[in-house]
Amino acid sequence: LRRWLHRIDIPTLLLWGAQDRIVTPSYGEGWCAAIPGARMQVIADAGHFPHWEQTEAFVTHLAEFAGRH
Repeated sequence: LRRWLHRIDIPTLLLWGAQDRIVTPSYGEGWCAAIPGARMQVIADAGHFPHWEQTEAFVTHLAEFAGRH
């Protein structure tokens, strides 16, 4: 997947759980660096499923991002 990330040409937000032990935040930082103009937000007290574990924080970050684009 990493070899194709540079092709993404739309606004991109990566939302990552701070305690994700399956795909760590440092892995997400690498993806973020590979996607032109991408932003990454790490969500505290969340693991691999931040959209379930911290729904309010997830929606807040997503709504803020969507409001800008």
